[in-house]
Amino acid sequence: MPTIFKDKAVKLGLIPRAPEPFEHLDFSQPVNSGGADVANMLPDPTVDIKPALIQLKKNTIAHRLGRTEQVLAVEEKLANLTEILQEKRERLQISETSVQQLTKRVEDDKEAGGSGSHIANMRI
Repeated sequence: MPTIFKDKAVKLGLIPRAPEPFEHLDFSQPVNSGGADVANMLPDPTVDIKPALIQLKKNTIAHRLGRTEQVLAVEEKLANLTEILQEKRERLQISETSVQQLTKRVEDDKEAGGSGSHIANMRI
């Protein structure tokens, strides 16, 4: 009698059974079969990660030194340009002072009454 109920339960799909042509195959699958090899799945820090970090540090230092050299070169150029600008300002100040003195001298000569003769002498 239990066989009748078992056959009916299998036909209704209540009791699982292997497909008929594959009854000889083992469908079992172990759970977490590679659990012991988890350490092998991760990269070795001393082989993979540490050399990459060392190279990254070297690249960062080289980049920073390159930037420092660029900054020093720009600062040197800026100092040279500042010095040139100061020299130009001094020359401009001297020229402006000379122009003011000459303008005052011309105005004084005009007021003195000999404006025609002094201007003619200045042209010669």
